Amino acid sequence: MKIKKIAIVLLSFCLILAIIFVFKNFFISVSVKYLPTELKNVIKFTLNKKNEYLLNTQNINEKLFNDYNVKFLPETQKLKLNFEKYQLQFIPKSEIGYFQKLVEKKGNSYKSFYIDSLDNDHLILTDSSGNSYFVSDINNLNLSLAKLKPVTKNINPTKVLDTLTFNNNLFIAYIDTSNENCRNFVISRSEINKKSLNYEEFFREKKCSNFIQGGRMQILNFKDSPGLLFSIADNLVDKPNNLPQSNNSNFGKILFKDFKEKKAIIFSKGHRNPQGLLVQDNIILSTEHGPRGGDEINKIEFGKNYGWPIASYGMKYSSNSEYLESHSINGFEEPIFSFIPSIGISEIIKIPDSFNKNWKNNFLVSSLNKKSLYRVKFEKNYSKINYFEEIYIGQRIRDIKILNKKIFLALENSGELGVLSAYE
Repeated sequence: MKIKKIAIVLLSFCLILAIIFVFKNFFISVSVKYLPTELKNVIKFTLNKKNEYLLNTQNINEKLFNDYNVKFLPETQKLKLNFEKYQLQFIPKSEIGYFQKLVEKKGNSYKSFYIDSLDNDHLILTDSSGNSYFVSDINNLNLSLAKLKPVTKNINPTKVLDTLTFNNNLFIAYIDTSNENCRNFVISRSEINKKSLNYEEFFREKKCSNFIQGGRMQILNFKDSPGLLFSIADNLVDKPNNLPQSNNSNFGKILFKDFKEKKAIIFSKGHRNPQGLLVQDNIILSTEHGPRGGDEINKIEFGKNYGWPIASYGMKYSSNSEYLESHSINGFEEPIFSFIPSIGISEIIKIPDSFNKNWKNNFLVSSLNKKSLYRVKFEKNYSKINYFEEIYIGQRIRDIKILNKKIFLALENSGELGVLSAYE
């Protein structure tokens, strides 16, 4: 009789636990469904982190308490941020949400676009096919984005790599496959007109390549002459070759072309894939994809060699072998900082001191695979990083611009325009 009672008690206890478990998961799934997207991202991020620890530790404290000092939006270390997202209508709705992974497998993986400013209140958004849209009022984005229509153009890019505005001109770097037997890196420019853009070629890399990346652009006054500074990646993906080290090739280089000259010059060499570029107070910074590990932030100087494909803090994809780690010992420039493992580094911008007193002299670095922003503080001479803070966003960030105390993000998983602003 006692055994029967004990069995009934144990069975009842297990039944209660099962009911609690089912109710808890049902409650969470139903509740999360109606939460704001930002809070959903925080919950997913936290649960993912918890699951990683559950798989890798036996310590119960570590299983439950493993996010010490981790901040989640809207909180950051020194500042509370407001984060808003706006769906862009030029991104097909059929490619969003549940079908994202299916779309990625078909090769149409991400909804990339680029952000530029026309003045203090206007944006120019350009999608990966080179269609540009003028956003008339950044203070009323819901209304402005609803009225977006593409401006007519006279070029047909295969893939856009970057855009830049300067002196009422819009520069666009892109891959051109108009010649069926060749893929070319091209930069064109057009006087800005809200009805039509009539582009003229500014630069064309005559050598064909199956792999074309880089393309970031900045305005630089070099030797008292204004011109365009821009990057071209190594042309063989994950197959190191000598072209980034050769003075007879533009691949794996940062180039400069004077607005008055016909020919571009090599500004620096030994680059793998510079995905971000910034000219700030006569300082040039680039962010560069490494191989398996070793994404870099570099201080770019004329005539310098940055080591690829000889020196890198990353590893080869084809094997576990390493590159020469030390750049300086082997005659190359050391990166200011290397991210190990890689974060899928993209653009870099300077945050104006007027944005907030707690972010003075700070920079923002965006990332793709890590889906985060990094708030960075450099040493005065840009020889090292004093600190960085990771700010998790939850989407790949292809481009980033700041205008009128608002930080605009090109969120390419969903094709949304993200906007960060500081609570006063």
